[in-house]
Amino acid sequence: MKRTITILIAVLLLSSVNSNSQTNCDSISVDTAYVDAFGFYLTAYNSSPHFIVYPFLSVLLDANPYITLTTTPTITSFLSIPGDANNGYTDVFFTATVPAASAVPQSTLFTGILTITDPNDSTFTCSKPISFLYGNLVSSVNELQTGIETIFPNPSNGQFTIVLSEDYAEIFVTDIIGQKIVEVQTIQKTTTLQLDNNGVYLIYFKTKQGMTTRKLIVNR
Repeated sequence: MKRTITILIAVLLLSSVNSNSQTNCDSISVDTAYVDAFGFYLTAYNSSPHFIVYPFLSVLLDANPYITLTTTPTITSFLSIPGDANNGYTDVFFTATVPAASAVPQSTLFTGILTITDPNDSTFTCSKPISFLYGNLVSSVNELQTGIETIFPNPSNGQFTIVLSEDYAEIFVTDIIGQKIVEVQTIQKTTTLQLDNNGVYLIYFKTKQGMTTRKLIVNR
């Protein structure tokens, strides 16, 4: 009899764990993020079979002079899971002040953090990075060249030499969909950059004179 009771308790405990709404943070990712004239849109993907009822989602964009979130998000009543009506995807919308794309420098990179918490489990907090490109304001040729002397070779087999006209710059590289690959600071006018995978990338230089964007191509 004692053995039967022990097995029954174990089954009940396992059932309780499986019905818990919390999911693993590793199963959550930011699928897409973008802005338009109406606000900021984000889609989170959850590959876990567990959903969160009435999740709390918040977004913090890194400091920038262009986009400001103005409201809390409008979301569905649960974090979706594979196999349901939304197949694991949960859409989030924030109203925001967003200038016309023609007023923002071409392909400006915006970054931030998505945080998801479970109102039924105070120990669960999941934070994921956000990045997206916005803006199509084309500067003059002189402005586009500000701070950069040359990048060579380009295309390359993955190693680039960057020659700057200034002795300090913040440099970051994204893939073509805006995910950040590399972020470095340099205090030298000449520096090298290594990218491991074939593809097209965008490299951003932030100097005292402003931000400049170039395209990099890796072809091994």
